[in-house]
Order: sequence, then C-alpha cells, then structure tokens
Amino acid sequence: ASTEPAGARAPPVLGSGPAAEGDDRVFDESGRFIMRAFDRQRPMSSFLPGVGGLWGLPMWTFYVNRGQGVATFGIENKDGGILMFQTAEKAYQVTPTVAFRTMIKGSRDGVDFTAQPFMPAPDTPRRDMFIGSNEMEIEEVDEATGLQTNVLYFTVPDQDFSALVRRVTLTNRADTPVELEVIDGLAKLEPFGVTVGALQSMGRTMEGWMHVYNYDDELTRPFFHLVTSPADTAEVKLIKEGHFAIAFVEDGDNIDAGSGRHELLPIICDQQAIFGLDTTLTVPGAFFGTGRSLADVLATPQSTTSRTPSAFAGASLSLAPNASASISVIYGHAPDLETFLSDILPTLTKAGFVTAARAAAQALTTLMTDRVSMRSGVPLMDNYVKQNYLDNSLRGGMPFTLGAGLPGKKPKIYHAFSRIHGDLERDYNNFVIQPTYFSQGPGNFRDVNQNRRCDVLQLPAVHDFNVRQFLSYVQADGYNQLTVATAFFTIHDPWLVKSVASRLVAPGPGYDVVADILAKPFRPGQLFAEIKAAGITLMLPREDLLNLVTAVAEQVPAGQYAKGQGGFWTDHWTYNLDLLTDFVAVYPDEKQHMLFDSEPVPFFFSAGRVSPRSDKYMLADNSGTVRQYDAVTEPADKAAELQAMWADPSYVGDQYAGAMWQRDPQGSVFRVPIISKLVVLVANKFAILDPLGMGVEMEAGKPG
Repeated sequence: ASTEPAGARAPPVLGSGPAAEGDDRVFDESGRFIMRAFDRQRPMSSFLPGVGGLWGLPMWTFYVNRGQGVATFGIENKDGGILMFQTAEKAYQVTPTVAFRTMIKGSRDGVDFTAQPFMPAPDTPRRDMFIGSNEMEIEEVDEATGLQTNVLYFTVPDQDFSALVRRVTLTNRADTPVELEVIDGLAKLEPFGVTVGALQSMGRTMEGWMHVYNYDDELTRPFFHLVTSPADTAEVKLIKEGHFAIAFVEDGDNIDAGSGRHELLPIICDQQAIFGLDTTLTVPGAFFGTGRSLADVLATPQSTTSRTPSAFAGASLSLAPNASASISVIYGHAPDLETFLSDILPTLTKAGFVTAARAAAQALTTLMTDRVSMRSGVPLMDNYVKQNYLDNSLRGGMPFTLGAGLPGKKPKIYHAFSRIHGDLERDYNNFVIQPTYFSQGPGNFRDVNQNRRCDVLQLPAVHDFNVRQFLSYVQADGYNQLTVATAFFTIHDPWLVKSVASRLVAPGPGYDVVADILAKPFRPGQLFAEIKAAGITLMLPREDLLNLVTAVAEQVPAGQYAKGQGGFWTDHWTYNLDLLTDFVAVYPDEKQHMLFDSEPVPFFFSAGRVSPRSDKYMLADNSGTVRQYDAVTEPADKAAELQAMWADPSYVGDQYAGAMWQRDPQGSVFRVPIISKLVVLVANKFAILDPLGMGVEMEAGKPG
C-alpha cells in the first residue's frame, strides 16, 4: 500500500463536506444527512447498521446527539458491550463523560491552552453531525483555539474479527503553527466476560474480576477480559476471549519502512492517570494541571486489575497552518490474545487499512441498497428509499441464494443481516447479532414477515420461500410463535455426509472432525466457526464449500415459543396474506400449483394453548368487573409431547428453537397442502369473530 507523507492529508474543506456557516444543505455531497448544532437539538438515538458483510463479523454500535456521539458498542448482544449498553435516557446523560473523549493541551505563539472538544458548555463552538448509511461523523470548529476536530466512526467489514474504527482528525485553521498533546479514546471499557445485568446491579463487585492483559512490557496492545467467570460455582472457567484497543497516527512518518505498518501509540488504561481523583471523569486534572504533560501521564504507574479500565491513546502533534493530522483508534474483539497479536494486529496496522476499510463499509451498504436505487428530481426521496430498504433488510434479512451450481438442486434462500429491533429506545428487546459469517439473528414474527413482503418482487428467485416458511409457523389453532430463529441446514444421509467431507479435507483427523460437524444440524456461520476453531485446512474455497454443503442439505426453518411469551398476537396471521399476494403478482401462472400441488407444509407446535372461556373469564374485583386473565397456559401434555420431539434423533434444532412440527399418532410430521393450511386458518379466525362480526377477538392474551 502507498503511504502518505506527513501533513499531506488534505484538511476538510468547509462547504464541500462539513457544513460551513450559512450552508443550508440537508445532505452533504456524500449523501450524509447534516444535523447542525447536534448537541443543542432535542435528544435522539440511532445506530450503525451492524453488518460485517457476508464474509465478515459484525459489531453493533448505537449513538446519540450528545457528547461525541457513540453511546455504546459491542459484539453479539447487550452482554457483549465494549462500552456498556445504556438505555436512551441514561445515554443522553452520561455519553459526554463516560464514552469517547478528546483532551488537548496546546501551545501557539507562546500561549498555552487546553480544550475538550464536544464537551457540554454554556457557549459551544459550531458542532455538526453527519449521518451516513454506514458511518457517522461529528465536527467542531473552535475559533478560540483555531482548531477543527472531526471524529468519524464506522465498523470494519469483511474481516474475521469485529471492530469499530474511530478516526479523529485535527486541523489547524489558524495562520500560525500549533503544538498539541492529545489524549483521545474511551473513558470506560468493559472487559469481556461480564454481563450488562451484573454491571448494572453489582458493578463494583464485577470489578474484582477485571484485568488488562498484555500491558506489562509495552503500553500499545492491551487486551481486556475478566480473569475467570464470576459465577458462584465450584467449577472455575478461565476466559480467553477479550476486547482490544490500538491506536496510531495516520501519516507517512509513522510507518515502519520494513513492515509497512503503522507504529502504535501508547494506550492509557487507568482513568486516574488522566483524571486523578475526579471520579466524575469531568476534569482531566492529572493532564491539564499546571506543569503536567503527556509524558508525565504516560510515566504514571497504572493499575490494571480490579478496576474498570479506560482505553485512551496519547499522541504529540505539530500542525502547520491549514494542516491536518489523523489519529485512528480501533476497538474490537478477538477469540484469544494469540489471535489478536498474530492475525488481527498485523491487518489493522497495515498502511492504508483504515481508508480501505471505510471504502469497503460504504460499498457494503451501497451494495445492500442497489436493488432499490433510484434517481428522481427529488434527492430526498432517492435517499429515503435506500435508507428505508436498508432498515427493512435489517429487520427481515436480505435474501441470498445458496447451493447454486449443482445439477438438479434448487438454490436455497438464506436471509442474512436480520435481527430483532432492539436499540437504546426499544430497550425491551434483547437483540442478537451473531458474530459469524452470514450473520443472522432471531427476530419477531411480525417484524420479519412484514419486512420480507417485497422480497419476491426484488429477487424473483425467492419464489414461494417466504409463503412456505411463515405458513409453516402457523399452528393448528391459527396462532404462531413469537420468534423466527435462524434456519438450520441438515444432511440426513450418512453416506452423503462422508462424501461431502471427503471433498472438503484430506484423509486424516481433520476428515473425521468435519464429518462430525456435517452430521449435525448447522447454520452457515456456525459451520465455518467450528471448522476454524478445529484448525482445519480446507481444500475448497469458502464460497464453493458453502454452495456444496447447502446444495445437498435440507434447509429447515426454526421457530421459538419463548418461555414466558404469555400469549399469541391477534394480528400476526394477516401478514401472511401479503406474502401470498406478492408471490402471485410475480408468478400468476403458478398460483394453482402453489396452493394445491406444491410440497405440503407442517404445523408449528408450541408449549402454549389458548384456554377456554370458562377458564380465562373471571371477576377481577368486588365490583363484578369481568376480565380475561391467564388466556394462554402451558399444559403438561404439550410439554411431554415437546420433550418426546426433542428426544427424537430426526428433530432439527434444540429445545429453544427448531423445527417443532406437530406430529400424528404414529410420530410422523403432519403436513397439508397450502390451500388446506389457509382453510384451517380462515376457519379458526371466523370462529372467533366478535358477536357482531366486526372483527377477530383478542382471545389469546396479546393485542394486535
């Protein structure tokens, strides 16, 4: 990769990217929405898409219009927070202090000054936020110091690790040079292994397990995780997974000529080295104090155990008039310290990586929205359509074809990137974004269904996939489970398992391991993760491997009736009608075949049963008020049937999510043509019309 000489990075040009005074544009030239004076607007929260590409590992990131934006980020779910998950009302309060910070000591023309860009103050400089489809940037222009500060965030796609890049660009807008000492980074980093519930209810106790590793000899490559699992059990489990933080200045003088990699900046992991005894983390007195310097901070002995660490980078910069310098601080996750040092670190520090990763992140969301890209006389509409489709894809998943290329094999449809709609505002949903290739997380039936309505219109290869999947989730009583889980693939024929394994690996121990993996139900991301964890070298490229195994495997939908679901939603069945309508719009000549002659579909079987009126109608108080309570119960006979289903060797899934299909007395899955399923559904709903025939009664404990 080519390198840039010191000071060669062009400073942001006011009016072309960042918003200049008097600039009334809604979008910048990159199509990013401009929120002017963002921290003086009403509070709002949003998020980066959290997609790593088909062959990358995602990271979730939520931001607000307070402080330096990002309020929390991490891997997989709320328990994987590198910066602890905060609900919206807390994030609006604490983000300026406990999240990302920039502290500057400067000297210009013999006059010293200090600054904390983006910190709350009565009179603040101009501050704007730029919201892109897969990035977010904030900017402050401070005339008092002559400095412009830009902070750009994006997640790294197409890599075997999850990471968030924070690029801080400082520009000297004055006509005299300036000397700067900069401390920039994360005020609080939660080591891997602690849950958000434990942090919120016994955070002080959890600190007893916290430790910063790989920090003894040099301060540039810290690795953060708990010493052991904090569970109060006899068995002690060591933790190897961890979070990391690295930083470097992006200029040619900072690149090692031999390796072509950036030299790392020191990381400050002890808050007290910067803030002293100010536990509010408001004033960095140990840095801003008279006579104190960055060198003094770095020389301070730091505590690395039994304390919530920070992850700040320290750098000294000299900026000529109109010159800029960028510090990139990267936070991420690794399965162990060895992988971080041997595989991830060389990738991240390679010259040009940050710029290339940003371009890849932008290209990823462009690729995801190309199906609906349009150019009209109203740019606002053009951008809205793409953003709306991106949001729909995150809820329902983006359909891709797998298993293509083998004669006589119909491609499988797999929806990547989906997840439940949990965020800072909708804190009641525990989102899951699997840190795997082809990442897909569970979602709610209504959300997934309604956001797949247009799949067949944009990708005709989807065909009747969604119709069949969601009608399969309908029970014999017309209701359905809440959660749509990630689909499984399974190869039933043991001979076929061995045949496929022989094409993937050479004879030997690796063959046996791969055969064992393929003999069990698997998901695409899980398949690659297990093969990698076993250290197996494959004989096929990963794309060919995936096409091969999915072509010969059966795809099995997975549903989950969550414990404590407490009922069934009245309106869920209506969304199936849109799937039918859209299929017929694309394939009108196949309507009859789909309804009568296509492969039959099963009935979902959950633990819940709608109680008869005699059991659920009751007097609620002494006034004689009639109420409907305990509308859905979980009877013992259904629990016994589920236990028998899970124990059956042919069952695909686990006791939480899987192909829980109703069986006949002989133990075979009961299936009917789609037209029969629709007749059963209509009959059920007609039977629970209200006495006046105005609508369907909410008899199952949940509204519409």
